[in-house]
Amino acid sequence: MNTLADCAIARHGDEVSSASITLQPALTVPGQVRTFTRQSLYRWGEDEQLIEAAVRVVCEPVTNTVRHGARPPSPGRQCERMRLSLITLTLTLHPDALRAEVRDGSGILPVQRSVGREDECGRGLAIIDALAEYWTPGRARRGGKWVRACMSGRNGLFDGGR
Repeated sequence: MNTLADCAIARHGDEVSSASITLQPALTVPGQVRTFTRQSLYRWGEDEQLIEAAVRVVCEPVTNTVRHGARPPSPGRQCERMRLSLITLTLTLHPDALRAEVRDGSGILPVQRSVGREDECGRGLAIIDALAEYWTPGRARRGGKWVRACMSGRNGLFDGGR
């Protein structure tokens, strides 16, 4: 992986577990994030239903960052290189909920839009909306943005025995 930071903490009973990965934007990042999410949740003993839902939820904002997160040169500075923002995914598993947060350097917040049957893109936030109990975007204090999503027992993704 093109990883700048990769730290996973094993899950023990009712403790909170977290894992984080920071990557440079590239076309391979969505696949790396899917693998990282799948491996982290598998390591924590989660079931396949939660793993697959989480993989889809985290992949959408990461894909948006890769597609739209690179900022063009400032007006009037044509020789300036594209400024790429790092992408950070943090997964936090609580006894009753999985929280995922994707951060990047773009201050442009995602907006859910309606799409037609023939549209090739634009369904990502609807996917998050369908799989997560809730999600919200926000601007980071030091620039950039975050998108957070939570999946909990109320949406049937967690084992009732926990």
